Amino acid sequence: EPVRSYPMGKLAAHVIGFVGADAHGLEGVELAYEKYLKATPGKRVVYRDVQRRAIFQEPDSYVAPRDGMNVVLTLDANIQEVLEKEVGGAVERFQAECAVGLVMSVKTGEVLAMACAPTYDPAEANKYKPERRRNRILTDPMEPGSAFKQFVMATALAEGVTKPTESIFCHNGLYVTGARRLSDHEPYGSLTVEQIMIHSSNIGMAILGQRLGNMRMHRALKQFGFGSQTGIDLPGEGEGILMPLKSWNSFTTTSVPMGQELAVTPIQLATAFCGLINGGQKIRPRVVAAVVDRNGEVIEDHTRVGDLGTVVRADVAATMRGILAKVVNEGTGRNCRLDQWQVMGKTGTAQVPRTDRRGYEPDAYLGTFIAGVPADDPEIVCLVQVRKPNRRIAYYGSAVAAPSVRTVLAYVLPYLDIPPDEKPAATGKPASLALDRRP
Repeated sequence: EPVRSYPMGKLAAHVIGFVGADAHGLEGVELAYEKYLKATPGKRVVYRDVQRRAIFQEPDSYVAPRDGMNVVLTLDANIQEVLEKEVGGAVERFQAECAVGLVMSVKTGEVLAMACAPTYDPAEANKYKPERRRNRILTDPMEPGSAFKQFVMATALAEGVTKPTESIFCHNGLYVTGARRLSDHEPYGSLTVEQIMIHSSNIGMAILGQRLGNMRMHRALKQFGFGSQTGIDLPGEGEGILMPLKSWNSFTTTSVPMGQELAVTPIQLATAFCGLINGGQKIRPRVVAAVVDRNGEVIEDHTRVGDLGTVVRADVAATMRGILAKVVNEGTGRNCRLDQWQVMGKTGTAQVPRTDRRGYEPDAYLGTFIAGVPADDPEIVCLVQVRKPNRRIAYYGSAVAAPSVRTVLAYVLPYLDIPPDEKPAATGKPASLALDRRP
C-alpha cells in the first residue's frame, strides 16, 4: 500500500520526494534510495480447487514479509522549517515567481535545509504540475551575475595578477574595450581590489578578467566545480553551463567575471562557496547521513568526509574571507549584518535570459545572496535566491534575498551553539531594503 501521508506534511518535500501508486519512489530520496526503503512482500504457495478452497500448502514455501530500511537525513527539521518560512515569505513579499534556499555545513557538505517555494504536498504529488515538484536547487541553471565575482577575484589573487590593496582605475563608470562598452551602477574612479568586490564593480572585475585571460580563468572555474555535477546524493542534478574554452572569445573575457555567459545551479554556487571560504577544500554535498536497518544496525555510513582535493590555496581563501566580510560590513551585503557574528557574503542581481530567443526578459531579475559565517572559522553557508520579484517592490539581491539569509542565520547560529567571533566594526548605515541600488 503506497504512502498516503508524510509525518511532517509538506516539510522538505523537494528533498524527500514521493512515491507513485505502485509505492515505487519517483523523486528525491524516495527515488535515490528506493532499493533500501522499499519493503519485500511475503509469500506462501497454496494450491486451491476450482472453488478457491485451500487443499495443499507447499512445505517450506512461506517467506515472511520484510520491512524496508531507514534512511537518516542530514536535514534538521527546525532549520528546514525556518528556511521554508523565509523562502516562502520572500515569494509573497516581493510577488515573485519562485524562490529557493539552502543551508549547508561548510566543512562536511551536509545539507541542513533545502527549500523551494512554492512547495507541494508529497502525499498528493499527482495534483501538482511537474515544475512545482522540481527541485530547482539541483536542476535549474541560471546566470549568477555578481554573486559569481568572488571566484574570479580569488583566481586573480591566486595567479598573482593583482593584490587586495592594488588600486585599479574603473573609468568613471564607462569602460570601452574593443567593440564593447561596459558600465557600472555608479561612476567609480580608482578602487582597490577589495573595494571592487565591496562595491561590486563590473568594470573592475572585467579588468581582472583581462589580466587573467581565458585559459587561466576557465581552468580555475572548472576546479571550483562549475560545469560539472557536485555529486549530491539526489536524482536530477544538472551540470550547469560552462562553455568549452575554444568557445570563449574576448567578450567572454569580460562577461564571465561579471557572472554572465555561463550558468550555474544553486547547489553548484553554494558548494563552490563552501570551498572558497573553508580554506580551499573541495566538498561534496549530501542529504543522507546513513542507512540503518530495522534493528538499528548501520548499513551505510555517509558521514566520513574524504579528501576531494582543493579548489584554491589556503592563503587565498583566507584573503577572500576578509574581503567578503567587508562586503557585509561596508558594501552591498549590509542587510545581512549580525551583531554577534561576522558574516561574509556576496550579492547578485542578474537578468533572466529569454527562452525563445537571444537576450533577456524585460524587468525580470534573479536576486541572490550567499553568506558564510563565522568569518574566523566558517561553519555554515546560507543561500537564498528570489526569481522574478515584482520590480516595483524590489529586485536587487541586497533587498530581496539578504534579509532572508540574515533571519535564517540569526536562528541557526545560536541554535547550533556556534560561538560568536570578533568582527571588524561596521561602517556606514544599514542599507534600505528597497532603495539599495547596488547588485
